Amino acid sequence: METKLNSNRNKTRLNIANFTSNVSNIEGQSLLGGKYIVQLKMNVKSGEADLYICTDKNGNRHVAKVYRRKDAVKPEVIETLSKLKSPYIAEVQDYGTVHEHPFVILPCFVNGSLAGKTFSSDEISDVIVPCVSRGLKYLHENGIVHKDIKPSNLMIADDGGKILIIDFGISSVKSDGKSVICGVTNRHRQEC
Repeated sequence: METKLNSNRNKTRLNIANFTSNVSNIEGQSLLGGKYIVQLKMNVKSGEADLYICTDKNGNRHVAKVYRRKDAVKPEVIETLSKLKSPYIAEVQDYGTVHEHPFVILPCFVNGSLAGKTFSSDEISDVIVPCVSRGLKYLHENGIVHKDIKPSNLMIADDGGKILIIDFGISSVKSDGKSVICGVTNRHRQEC
């Protein structure tokens, strides 16, 4: 029998009440990358970026992560991350700049993250640990060190069947055996 996460028990599915409608932090920009219409600013604390719910031309929901600093993430790093394809890594669906600030478009996970939720030992051993292990293995095989694995950076897939890793803001990419910082926050200024 397949184990899935019981998201109903945790009652934290995406709820419009978790968002505010103020999109003024994008300074009047309502269209990102010429494709994504900003709908709502998410009321989520993030040290490096503002998060927005946006929709594409087909009405599909996405999350736009708009970095507050112009140099928060190098364009070549975002491009590298956008090429990663794994069922355990949140796909960078698109990327660009708005007012010279980088942004990435990510899937909108209606079940949210692992943060603040309680799981059974079967859910932990059959779903969470294997998914995170496979995701980290894939990242390491591709020369990426995440450096910020925590419950809020582990998203529950919409079907509850797997966990996906998000948030590569302070990750490092290995190039020719050397670490290259992807992004830097005030708390994290070391290379690995």
